[in-house]
Amino acid sequence: MRAIGRIAAVALLANNAAQAADALMPIKASPPVATYNWAGLYVGGHVGAGFSYRNWTLGDGAVPEAGDAVMIGGQIGFNHQVGKWVIGIESDASWGNLKGETVCPDGINSCWTRQTWLGTVTGRIGYAFDPALFYLKGGAAFTRADYFKTAPIPSTLDERGSGAHNGWTAGVGMDYALWNNWSLRLEYDYLDFGSRTFALSNSATGMFAENVTVGLKAHEVKLGLNYLFNAGNLNPIVVPAPQSNKSASGRSAWACRRRSIRRHFRPQIGHSAEVS
Repeated sequence: MRAIGRIAAVALLANNAAQAADALMPIKASPPVATYNWAGLYVGGHVGAGFSYRNWTLGDGAVPEAGDAVMIGGQIGFNHQVGKWVIGIESDASWGNLKGETVCPDGINSCWTRQTWLGTVTGRIGYAFDPALFYLKGGAAFTRADYFKTAPIPSTLDERGSGAHNGWTAGVGMDYALWNNWSLRLEYDYLDFGSRTFALSNSATGMFAENVTVGLKAHEVKLGLNYLFNAGNLNPIVVPAPQSNKSASGRSAWACRRRSIRRHFRPQIGHSAEVS
């Protein structure tokens, strides 16, 4: 009986030792993650495409007219970061030849527009999924355009007018951290300037000829590059990966099993000795 008890104890001890050894096997930690800090002042440039849509309304009817162009520009802004949330303000401007032309409602003259720039001042809110920052933006939009009504052959009856348009804009975009303080940007903006009435004057005399009401909308798609003035990104903060507590739990489990085995087999071994 004593031999049988000892054999059973040894077998249980060996089994629990194997399980504890498995629990004590080291777990390879995940590599540390470098976080990007989006806070601070930034400046940058962009290139993209612009699309401007104008709707003319004259005394004898209305006609649509549009222009598109390659746009080149720049932006400047400031970010404040709280956790993963980023809020900020930004101003940008883009330049390009957004000229468009169509036949006027009279079917004879040409109605055309010369528009060369678009600008915005916006607020931004975004969420960082490092190394990317996804954001929404909205605010005020600005532009200026010149309007012409001309005959097929230039004449003293040609008309022209000009003026500024103010409106609103909304957009969505993504900034992607490249290295140190540089980031790549992809953005879409919608600009709505509503409608405004301008006076068209005779090109030769400068005298009033007629009024034109122009409704104006625009779209922009931009690819840009920004530099962020934040010294922290030259040496990014490293967040250590969480450590596994499997080894500690394995040691604790092994100690509990060992105490249980001692309590279970000591009485049996002693009893076997008395019987023998």
